This record gives sequence, C-alpha cells and structure tokens, in this order.
Amino acid sequence: GVLNVPANVGAFPVQYSVEMTAQDKRSQPSTVDGGLITVAPAAPTNELKVAPGSVSFGSVKVGNRASKSFVLRNDAKKSTGSISGVLIPPGAPFFLVGGGLGGIPFTLRAGETKTYTVEFRPTTVSHPTATIAVRRTDNGVPGLAVLLSLRGVAQK
Repeated sequence: GVLNVPANVGAFPVQYSVEMTAQDKRSQPSTVDGGLITVAPAAPTNELKVAPGSVSFGSVKVGNRASKSFVLRNDAKKSTGSISGVLIPPGAPFFLVGGGLGGIPFTLRAGETKTYTVEFRPTTVSHPTATIAVRRTDNGVPGLAVLLSLRGVAQK
C-alpha cells in the first residue's frame, strides 16, 4: 500500500506510527508494527547567516570594556521575503549594544546585512563563555548563534 502524509510546514520533525494488517486465507487478521515514518520540516525559503560564528575577546582587565562586532545576513535571493526575529542577549558580563533584556528585534530583506556590537565588561577575574541566540519568528534555522568567550584579568 501507499501512505500519504501531509507536508511538514513546522519547524520540527513530525513522526507517524505505522501498523500493517493483513488477512490470511480464513480471513483472520494479523497486525504487525511497521515502525515510524519521520517527515522532516520543510527547508526555510531563505537563509539567515551570522559571521563570525564565534567571538573571542582575549584578555580584558576587570573594570575595562571591550567590544566586538558580528554581522547578521539574509543570503536569500531577491525574490524571497524578509526574515524577522530577535537577538537574545547573553547576560552579564556580555551586553548587546542597543538592546535591553528582551534582546534586539531585526528584519532583514533578501541580501541585506546588519552589524551588531557586543561588549564584555568584566567585574571579576574569570573565563566566562556565553551565546547570543538568533531566533527567527518562523522558527527557521534553529541553533543559529554567536559563541562568546574571553578572559577577565586583574588590574595591574
């Protein structure tokens, strides 16, 4: 037989459980487990990219600030729509410049890029790491992020 399942327009895989039933010569049914069929989500129609994917601040003295930039880019063809979402801030001692606790919303047309700045403001000697998450409103490209690392060092 043939199993027709709908297209998966969501952001996550969808699974269908399959059972197969057959009848013998005396019309006695017998059922077996046919396993699972997984339907992957449809690929996003446009591509969102971040560069670089990781930012290292190196060593920064406690009480000082260091800033680095990264670029968010919509690599889609001109015929596709815009991509919207939000940059989720990593939390102290990292700060997205121009953003609050809720992050920085963005909308990028096809081919458009935007540059964002993140600051490191160490208050203690430490080696923190963090992530700036990129969340699309259509839930496309899960896991897109900018990884942050640094080393806060003592003042001399």
